[in-house]
Amino acid sequence: MTISLKAFPAVFLLSVSLLCVSACTTTPAAQKAPVPELSFTNISPYHVDVLRVDVENLYQPGADPKDVATSFPVQPDIAVKRYAENRLQPGGQRGGLKFIIEDARIYQSQFEQDNKVVSWMGAGKQDQYEIFLRLKLYYTDDVGLQEGRQGTLNFNRTLTMPASVSLAERELRQLKFLEQLMQDVDASVSKALAERFSMRDGDALPLASLLAAPEVR
Repeated sequence: MTISLKAFPAVFLLSVSLLCVSACTTTPAAQKAPVPELSFTNISPYHVDVLRVDVENLYQPGADPKDVATSFPVQPDIAVKRYAENRLQPGGQRGGLKFIIEDARIYQSQFEQDNKVVSWMGAGKQDQYEIFLRLKLYYTDDVGLQEGRQGTLNFNRTLTMPASVSLAERELRQLKFLEQLMQDVDASVSKALAERFSMRDGDALPLASLLAAPEVR
């Protein structure tokens, strides 16, 4: 039997062409949308009447076995640290402000919704997240020693959602929860600086007006 060598290249090229068409028409795998981050890099500064602002994070993830803060797309302590570093800016000639993150734990629990129909359908389980955030602010003199002006801010908030939600939906709800928490933090910090520390910045916009949507980075 005689095989025509002239026909081989044509057959080979046709096969390659079909493979290329098949590859080009294959639908790419769906890519997961980037998770928004609360970076606070574009917020307007709150000028504090001090020479320096020091931000310190004392919270230790994992120290409490019940703590699930690391499961959030952005850990609360990291969000607060970013906020303080970008929001609070020195605008004075002496002294300093110490901003300390003392606690940022999150506990998770699960319970059955009080609805027999929903429970019978297997959709009654609810996940609840409870955050315990504690911040400390105090004024320091020119050599860094603490003076009399100080304040402790405590925040206890809960987030509840169906246990059956997708991971993407869960992360979006957690981010929205943190966004609202940060608005509360900013309002409380601004009030403390104005009332306890007599450090008011009338030009600083409230964080609520600056967080229409989380930044995507």
